[in-house]
Amino acid sequence: MSEINSKEIYQVTWLIRRAFRLMGTRVDQYLKDLDISACDRSVMDYLYPDQKLSVPQIADLYDVSRQHIQSIVNSLLERQIVELHENPKHKRSPLISLSSSGLKLYKEIRKRDDKAFTCLFCDIKKSDNKTTKKTLKKLVERLTIEIEQNHPKEQ
Repeated sequence: MSEINSKEIYQVTWLIRRAFRLMGTRVDQYLKDLDISACDRSVMDYLYPDQKLSVPQIADLYDVSRQHIQSIVNSLLERQIVELHENPKHKRSPLISLSSSGLKLYKEIRKRDDKAFTCLFCDIKKSDNKTTKKTLKKLVERLTIEIEQNHPKEQ
């Protein structure tokens, strides 16, 4: 049984949700001049450096709806940040990859990420960061197992 009580657990989960939202807002702020949102950036993460994935594959990785990913991909396509490729496994679900301009843009995004997150984490001790990473990793693993047990994916 856990050593922490339900009130402490609630506070931690609330802080995780709050940090997630704030990080998204912060990313939106420092990428605004590039016309890139935190959601755009997340999809680009899965395609960097040379991945070719379908909308359903990205949605599964991101654990969001296909419709949500499709709207992001459509926007990225309009701006020529991604490009479509034939999918030999599924004719109606093309593969998506970063275009050459998308790859260049993503490299700029990563430079900005490095600067922003280095500053954000500058006063957090390395040992605290390691503990946080270990704890969050364990939480993600447990949640993944629970979700898969309660709602197995169709094969």
